Amino acid sequence: MIAPLAFVVGLSMAKEALEDWQRFIQDMKVNLRKVSVHKGGGRFGYEDGICYVETMNLDGETNLKVKRSLEITLPLDDDEVFNDFKGHGVSYGVNSSEVEIAAAKQLDSETSIALDLYNLAVCHTAIPELNEETGSFNYEAESPDEGAFLVAAREFGFEFFKRTQSSVFIRQMHTSGSTIDREFKILNLLEFNSKRKRMSVVVRNESGEILVMCKGADSVILERLSKHGRMYEEDTKMHLNEYGGSRLADLSFGLQKARGSRSTLLGTMNSLKAKTSIGSDREAMLEQVADLIEKDLILVGATAVEDKLQKGVPRCIDKLAQAGLKIWVLTGDKMETAINIGFACSLLRQGMKQICISAMHTDLIGGDAEKLIVLLSYAAGFPKQKALVTRLVKEGTGKTTLAIGDGANDVGMIQEADIGVGISGVEGMQAVMASDFSIAQFRFLERLLIVHGHWCYKRIAQMICYFIYKNIAFGLTLFYFEAYTAFSGQSVYDDWYMLLFNVVLTSLPVISLGVFEQDLSSEVCLQFPALYQQGPKNLFFDWYRIIGWMVNGVYSSLAIYFLTINFLRDQAFRAGGQTTDMAVVGTIMFTGIIWAVNVQIALKTSHFTWIQHLFVWGSIATWYIFLLGYGFSSPLFSGYSFRILDAVAPAPIYWFAALIVATVCNVPTSSTLRTSGLSTDGSPCDSGDKDL
Repeated sequence: MIAPLAFVVGLSMAKEALEDWQRFIQDMKVNLRKVSVHKGGGRFGYEDGICYVETMNLDGETNLKVKRSLEITLPLDDDEVFNDFKGHGVSYGVNSSEVEIAAAKQLDSETSIALDLYNLAVCHTAIPELNEETGSFNYEAESPDEGAFLVAAREFGFEFFKRTQSSVFIRQMHTSGSTIDREFKILNLLEFNSKRKRMSVVVRNESGEILVMCKGADSVILERLSKHGRMYEEDTKMHLNEYGGSRLADLSFGLQKARGSRSTLLGTMNSLKAKTSIGSDREAMLEQVADLIEKDLILVGATAVEDKLQKGVPRCIDKLAQAGLKIWVLTGDKMETAINIGFACSLLRQGMKQICISAMHTDLIGGDAEKLIVLLSYAAGFPKQKALVTRLVKEGTGKTTLAIGDGANDVGMIQEADIGVGISGVEGMQAVMASDFSIAQFRFLERLLIVHGHWCYKRIAQMICYFIYKNIAFGLTLFYFEAYTAFSGQSVYDDWYMLLFNVVLTSLPVISLGVFEQDLSSEVCLQFPALYQQGPKNLFFDWYRIIGWMVNGVYSSLAIYFLTINFLRDQAFRAGGQTTDMAVVGTIMFTGIIWAVNVQIALKTSHFTWIQHLFVWGSIATWYIFLLGYGFSSPLFSGYSFRILDAVAPAPIYWFAALIVATVCNVPTSSTLRTSGLSTDGSPCDSGDKDL
């Protein structure tokens, strides 16, 4: 009985060995890459002190990460200078100045539009890459929106063309055709995250002015404005509402402009100290520093970018809705933007009742919740909140949930759901790495669920039910023989017959059923999305279906055993008058089992390929090949089955018994197939599919 266990363990070991070998080959490729090694007596490093790191092997992110050296260590690119380095500090000064001064005075040298465009071109972490074919710059940005803003600034005459360890260079173009290159020295960088919803840079321009350029969500920027920096607030709010109504993702820009502002410089120094700390309060320190710097801003403008839907999204969502799926959209956009996106992607339709719940109105609203789709907007802006909403739906409804996302902020939601789907794209690979399934575009979800979801449910249901059937049909024959022999413990089958039944002789047809079966074509599944409901309603794996297969197994076992016994009881087995012994009875009965269960799965298979034919009929052929080889082996090994095929093959009753047993066992199955609701091409005809 150890043979099946050894077979399974051997396959697992072979699989692990193959994966280890592939990992070894990949590691060798990485480890054998050529690198430059500094051995002394020369120079090393880049002139601007910048290196670009790709962390895809660690976190799945394909975007390049910028790593900068400290400004004071930038010249330390040779051995002599490095050995003489003793440490150094820089004081940014403590001169105080008024922050809340008139906006007109603060904007005396440059217009608000120019400052807004400077903000677009300076406040980011992108890397410019020169396209030698076109002569223009491509931008390696953390997000598609950031890259779009840089392109927009370039079109308006403010081109970001160079970044060094401590500076950002902007090429300003005038209407006369002349250009001026401007340098902004970076003093501090406060990075964007989903909790802060903003990003800021502290820079010093060529005039010595220190600027805090901040961009982020309008709700965050507006609450950080100074009382003298709100002159464009009402107009900006009006424009933002228009953007939201046009399904655009908006971004607001603020500026703090002061010469040696005490709070700004002190915040910059504290920021550097907080970034280099390793204590548990590091995040709290960074947040305090950010609040110290990002205040008393002047509103200089707002922008919006169209977050275009991928091809096929409306059709996909419409098909999923027809399939009976309840769809929720978790977004951090404004309510108006979220509703417009819902209409654009066919999630919302005219005539559908809408319920809008805001933070100010938390009363429960009655009604038929099954017919409503609720868009959660502000409550789902953060990754943690998306995960909590997913958990609420999963635990509150008790239903199976699927979450799909394409960015790092969707990881929590994907992991919280029962099934996670990640979309690989410009947002990085974190969602893909955290998911159960990965697709390239959202529209592929339609085929993944409606086609492959339906197929997989039917395959698994039939595979499990058939596995129950064939083991009942086989196992009960052993019990019947024990009853006939007064439970003596003697088995009617050779030990090797029983070992090979599940491992070799009937395993491959089950695998083919679970992998290749298609009860309906993909075109029919897509044409009738409601067929997907067979899975959620569990039409093919309920107790009625399981008990039906069990009854079928009991019926087959009775037919196999008693037909075989009665065929061989009162008549000679060979032309010479010889009767059967126990080895012959076991072989004839086992042959009937092999034929019965393999014909059963052939009748249950709706979609045949050459693989199914090979596995089903090949399993029957393997039984005869085994009998031939096993019978010709040494009597010390084969025992009473020595040359067993020579004993049974010449007898007509051997073949007659297999034919009659296989026919009788599968009469009920063939009868139900004639009355089932499937036509010859696999399309549904009626609702009368009552097969077991």
